[in-house]
Amino acid sequence: RGAVRAAAPELRRLTAGAVAGLAPGPADLITAVAAPLAATGYAALLGVAGDRHARFAAAVADTAPAVDALLCPQSLAATERAGAGIRALRELLAPSEHAEAGLVLAVAGTRAATDLLGETLRHLLDRPDAWSRLRTDPGHAAETVRAATPAHGPWHLHPLTALAPLEAAGVRVEAGEQVTFVPGPGGTAPAPWTGPLVPAARAVAEEALRLLAARFPRIGPDGAPVRARRAPVTRRLVRLPALLGEEETR
Repeated sequence: RGAVRAAAPELRRLTAGAVAGLAPGPADLITAVAAPLAATGYAALLGVAGDRHARFAAAVADTAPAVDALLCPQSLAATERAGAGIRALRELLAPSEHAEAGLVLAVAGTRAATDLLGETLRHLLDRPDAWSRLRTDPGHAAETVRAATPAHGPWHLHPLTALAPLEAAGVRVEAGEQVTFVPGPGGTAPAPWTGPLVPAARAVAEEALRLLAARFPRIGPDGAPVRARRAPVTRRLVRLPALLGEEETR
């Protein structure tokens, strides 16, 4: 949380610039809005140099299926792109003494932020009153993102590795074995490895949402949402057609 607070001015500046570059009209809120804004936000949080932002965003986009690949094999092409994206991110983050932690944030954090922002925008598409409230009360963005976040965290399955022997649901699990945590219908706390990602992902999604609402007075659906196949962990949106509207003039 301290790192998020420290990076807040740069996060706001970079996100504002990215939002200002969006044009009104038809847009895919995932590929044209949520994903690039999440990459911009994490470039700020990770201190990526300005002249490397485009490479960072491209590498992050290549790693989009990486979290789901923990449980579900991806296509050969997607796997090769993800591998290339991870290698590019390692190179971009190499100057940092926390490069490995940065790599996890770059891959999993941008995924979480993209999904949180995408799901929040999907929730708002047919709720014009809620969008109007965001324009008059920017502080409402945090509540809006939280309302769109499942109680168990941003993802629906949590691949884990046992660090010590344990027994779960009558089954003996040895240290080093892989298990998958499935949240119950009532929701539970996020798995430990996703917990550290949530504050940063929420901060990125909230800042983007505030600036989007300020930039576009109206937003509405322009087609059906599409979710990725082979995405049991994230159930991520890959398309969210919408219309971004300016003020009506007469």
